[in-house]
Amino acid sequence: LGDNKFMPPSFRPDIAIEEDLIEEIGRYIGYNNSPGELPGKLPRRAELGSEMSLAAYARNLMMSRGYTEVMTYSFLPENFAKFLKLDENDLRARPLLIANPISRDQVAMRTTLIMGLLNGLKNSILSGWRGAVRIFEQGRVFLRKDINNKDYAEHVEFNKIAGLLFNGVESRDIYKQPEDFYSMKADVKALIEGRGFNEIIFEVSRESFAHSGQTASVSVIIDNNKVNLGFIAALKPSLVKELDVNGNIYIFELDLTPLE
Repeated sequence: LGDNKFMPPSFRPDIAIEEDLIEEIGRYIGYNNSPGELPGKLPRRAELGSEMSLAAYARNLMMSRGYTEVMTYSFLPENFAKFLKLDENDLRARPLLIANPISRDQVAMRTTLIMGLLNGLKNSILSGWRGAVRIFEQGRVFLRKDINNKDYAEHVEFNKIAGLLFNGVESRDIYKQPEDFYSMKADVKALIEGRGFNEIIFEVSRESFAHSGQTASVSVIIDNNKVNLGFIAALKPSLVKELDVNGNIYIFELDLTPLE
């Protein structure tokens, strides 16, 4: 407020910066009595940046293909790795634990988005939903730098996107066949091709929680190097049964950063 100096009374420790004082003046005059004025012209238009632009692209594409975006907690119960049957040498099986969790179901930082989507599906069915489910999520996962590292500061965060299909019907098929592994493969292919990649490599692979005959890794070529993005898979029938749902569940998870 120019060269003027003001000292708030000791019983007002909440007044610390210039904006706090301006707020007090507004209260004294009355907000309804303060004159309205449009802000001046901004010097230039702000830019989203590559990460935000990529997130917007992925959101628009997935929604255009019939998916609904969900947002799940970044925290999971400590036993999620056991449910997914993750190998003890898998970094995803060694989550960072929270010092002061708010509940027993939110003890560990997520190492994958898949568990959040599966919980979302289960909760929807328990709530009475009986239609098709096509959901996706974008978010960060948190991994230790190595299995034996106990220092929580030494971790890596990755931007991921994951999707889930359940009980859907292939609308582009005149015979209205149930959606399957190849329906999800088409969605993943469209997501990656839209970023300018002409060569997408799908190879038979293995995930501890996935059907051995319906699991594929997804890779692209960047600067003549093969870069693995993630996987597409059908969830193991035993895990589908454990979730207490009827029908096949198809999932994918990709690393978004290489697509920037």
